[in-house]
Amino acid sequence: MIICLKKRYNFLLQFSLLLMHCSYCKRALAEDEDCLECIECDSVVHSKCLRTCRPGDLLGDVFFDFTCAACMNLRNDAPSTSMSAKTAAPRENFVRQRLSWFMIVVLTLYNLSVKSKGLSHHGFFHWRSHIVSFINKNWDFLMEPGT
Repeated sequence: MIICLKKRYNFLLQFSLLLMHCSYCKRALAEDEDCLECIECDSVVHSKCLRTCRPGDLLGDVFFDFTCAACMNLRNDAPSTSMSAKTAAPRENFVRQRLSWFMIVVLTLYNLSVKSKGLSHHGFFHWRSHIVSFINKNWDFLMEPGT
């Protein structure tokens, strides 16, 4: 029974991905693509379709509260006393989600395995020389101020 439900869930997940599309390029979403979902309108955008630059260069890092350009434009259309807020072009907004240590280590291992081929010894990385040094190098980005 559990296996049957799991297969059904996987089928529904695949089917829902086929129905979903990027709100910028209108192409269908693939299961292995990095996407961000707008926290206001629930539209989904490919990471590569973002109008502003991607918030970071870590592969697989989609741990941001994202607001799409359309929703930011609606915010800017709200009554405001500042003329500069109305004349500026709408841009996406990214706010770093608080990352647990588990997620930091998973992001680190994923990036090391993809970007640093040949660094590992049969798929294993050294804690101090590989993992800790990667986290130290990217500390400010992973732990943005206020998190």
